[in-house]
Amino acid sequence: EKITAARAIMGAAAAAVGEIKHRTELEAQLEELRGRSQARSRVEAAVDREMRTAVPPSEDESLPEADASGKKKPLVVEVVAKLVRKKPYMPFTVAEIAAAARITPNHFSTLFHRHQSVSFSQYLTDRRMALAKTLLQDFTMNITEVARRSGYDDPGYFGRLFKKRTGMTPRDWRDDLRSAKS
Repeated sequence: EKITAARAIMGAAAAAVGEIKHRTELEAQLEELRGRSQARSRVEAAVDREMRTAVPPSEDESLPEADASGKKKPLVVEVVAKLVRKKPYMPFTVAEIAAAARITPNHFSTLFHRHQSVSFSQYLTDRRMALAKTLLQDFTMNITEVARRSGYDDPGYFGRLFKKRTGMTPRDWRDDLRSAKS
C-alpha cells in the first residue's frame, strides 16, 4: 500500500511539474508575442510620425526631388529610406510600413524598388551591415550584442548574413581590424 501511495504521489507530483513547465512556456511565448507587438507598433508609429512631419521633397534639400531616371520620388519612399538610415536596428517589416503609409505591402515594395533601385530588404540589410561593421570596431562588445544592436535577434543568422555579404565572419572581420590597428 505504501508503494502504491508513493507511486500515486510521485505521479501527481510529475503531473504538477509538467503543468508548471507548460504554463511557464506559455507565459514565455505570450511575453515574446507582446514584445513583438510592441516592436511592431514602434515601427508603425515611427513611420507614421515621420510621414506626418515630413516636408515634401521639393521643400527639403536633404530629400532628393527625383531619382536617377528623373521621376519624382514618392514621399513614403523618402521617409522610409531616411528612417532606415537613421535607425536601421528597428524591426522594420514591409507590412507595418505599408500600414503606416496606408498602402498595400506590394505597392510599397514596388515603389521602393522602382525609386531606390534595390528592394526594401536589400536596402535595410545594407544599412544594418554598415552599422554592424561600425559596432564591430568596439572590441568591448561581443558578437551577440553587435547582432542585436544591428537589428538581428538571432546572432547565428547575423553571422551567416555577415559572412555572405563580406566573405568573412564577424569574428574574422574583427580580428582583421585588430591586426590592422596593431
